[in-house]
Amino acid sequence: MIAELYELFNDLGRRINFFDKEIDAVFRQSEACQRIAKVKGIGPKTATAVVVSIGKGTEFKNGRHFAAWLGLVPRQHSSGGKQVLMNMTKKGDKHLRIMFIHGARVVV
Repeated sequence: MIAELYELFNDLGRRINFFDKEIDAVFRQSEACQRIAKVKGIGPKTATAVVVSIGKGTEFKNGRHFAAWLGLVPRQHSSGGKQVLMNMTKKGDKHLRIMFIHGARVVV
């Protein structure tokens, strides 16, 4: 049983390497991916995930709208002219948000 699990583990490693090479190939061919990767904390995998998720990003008015779509802005509760900001909304693309958060942690 251990030998079978070890074989499965090695097979998963080979598959991960294969898909990493595929992602790197897409990254090298895409100018948009390379522009996004110039931001600190963004690598080939995050850049390709962004391009796949949003394309050219023309549906977002600015960076804050993109951050809101990801769920990276604080939830607001406003009443009577008083603005209360709470914790992150955590709505949107969870996988992409996690990749951005990990990239930001690396930079910090």
